[in-house]
Amino acid sequence: MNFQIRKYLNSLQIECKEVLRLGNVGDGGWNICNDDEYRPRKNCTVISIGINNDFSFDDAIANEYGCMVYSFDPSMDKKDYRRSDHVQFYAIGLSANDSPLGNWKMNRLQTIKRKLGLSKIDVLKMDIEENEQTTITDMFANNTMDGVLQFVFEIHVDSNAVTKSKNAKTDLSPRRNKYLQSLANLRIIYNAGYRIFSAHQNPYSLFRYKKTRTRFTCHEISTIKIKLD
Repeated sequence: MNFQIRKYLNSLQIECKEVLRLGNVGDGGWNICNDDEYRPRKNCTVISIGINNDFSFDDAIANEYGCMVYSFDPSMDKKDYRRSDHVQFYAIGLSANDSPLGNWKMNRLQTIKRKLGLSKIDVLKMDIEENEQTTITDMFANNTMDGVLQFVFEIHVDSNAVTKSKNAKTDLSPRRNKYLQSLANLRIIYNAGYRIFSAHQNPYSLFRYKKTRTRFTCHEISTIKIKLD
């Protein structure tokens, strides 16, 4: 199953002539299309959801384009604060509803946009550790993604890497329900007009089994919005 997702993601759907890696080269950085038609311009806006104490992307895109960046993460034990002239942090997570998750404050994307007074978003970055499985459908409902030009995100297809005994084989295939949900989410994104220009496996999500078998459970995907006929 994991092979089929890799095959789909490796077949890029549109060409971006100039791909910029903003932020860390490894985990924490993201690929942005800098082609004239898609690059962020004056008074650009970025929403970055899922920071995990790594602001390298947020700082880099603010410095590169002068964008106003709104950063969100409820898991960092930080209160809302102004990180710089161009980066504002909120201790809020993204969800399919506006109900709290334990002690974490959670909002839908449409709620976040309404609170910030945003209609146009040059780049939306999302890395929410498997919660995209249930959140993407809500994000793409009711025209919430209208005005988002670039959507970069990570999908998580975890594996059943549980060994019951020393001699048992480990099942490294993704759980069927999450695999199917990931495919359904990719279809939603495609049908909304987003086309993949960059995708790769996150090397930090590698599972190894007896040095001969490997699986990646996370894929970083960068898309741009095209005009549908």
